[in-house]
Amino acid sequence: MMSNPELRASRITISIHALIGIAIGWMSPMVGNNWLAGLIGVAVLVVVGHLSEKAVGEKKGTAWWFGNGAFVYLLIWLISWTYFFNLVA
Repeated sequence: MMSNPELRASRITISIHALIGIAIGWMSPMVGNNWLAGLIGVAVLVVVGHLSEKAVGEKKGTAWWFGNGAFVYLLIWLISWTYFFNLVA
């Protein structure tokens, strides 16, 4: 079971990645080129990973970040990209 600081760090990381994932998913159909949108999305993922690390205040490791940040970001980004793409089309 997670301790309070661990749970707090997970919630902060998941929230940051989810919100940024929605924002990038909204902007991705506007780019026009799927490859460019994908590159921008991955670049933003790396930046958001560093920002969430600073927000949490400690380095948690790649496996922790992937499970609590990158997976959430990629899933929400792709879902919101598809949603907003279909709204535009």
